[in-house]
Amino acid sequence: LKEDATRWRTINALGVTYSLQGKSKEAQEYYKMARTLYPNNATIVNNMGLAYALAEEKSTQAIELLKEALAIAETDSSKKQITLNLALAYGLADNDVEAKSLLSPILSEAAIYNNLGIYASLRNDKELSKTYLSKALTAEPVFYEKAWKNLEKLN
Repeated sequence: LKEDATRWRTINALGVTYSLQGKSKEAQEYYKMARTLYPNNATIVNNMGLAYALAEEKSTQAIELLKEALAIAETDSSKKQITLNLALAYGLADNDVEAKSLLSPILSEAAIYNNLGIYASLRNDKELSKTYLSKALTAEPVFYEKAWKNLEKLN
């Protein structure tokens, strides 16, 4: 940054680093800085929204930012990742119906229930999480190891 303060990828990476450390306020400062340089960059807006979603008290802002990122995303892989993050934001905001509707076109039924189980677990709703993870296990005709491991973690 000292050499070139216009390197949005570096600035964004610093935001990601702070997000991973649970320092949402610091992360947002870097995302805002990166967004000043590239306001319509889906990666920056996605990371900004995801940081808000994980901060928990900013779910409305997270959802709006992730919707914006989805609207400006250019590749299918970016759109899929942003959709997964938007579903997470809805799940953390206790809106499993909207999360499920976003996940339905891109994940299997078992994977959807596995994700919903994780969202419920992150909201500290252990019983609902167990219910979703049990549905994930019964939705697959073959053993769904991921859901089984998530259920074991809850127990």
